Amino acid sequence: MAEPRAGALGADDRPARGRGYRGRVLRWSCALAAGAVVSGFAALLVTGEYRNEGPVLLTLIGDHGVHAGDLFVLAGWAVAVLALVVLAVAPGRTPGDRSRG
Repeated sequence: MAEPRAGALGADDRPARGRGYRGRVLRWSCALAAGAVVSGFAALLVTGEYRNEGPVLLTLIGDHGVHAGDLFVLAGWAVAVLALVVLAVAPGRTPGDRSRG
């Protein structure tokens, strides 16, 4: 019987298929939940009235518009959602990574 190549994985060494799928689903579920919360907070900040919201940059309807402070909120929202997507797309850890710490 031929010996296995160095570094080759045996049948017992391979991670279960379901484990990788569950990890991806969990990462995406958490990212979607956090994205919904961040989006909700951003919507509250943009639609609300607060001190130092800055001058109106773009009038939408009547006295409603986009203020200078809204740009900061929207930029923060974009950075947060981008970070969530990057974290969700990142490859999961393998069993070997877990044993190293």
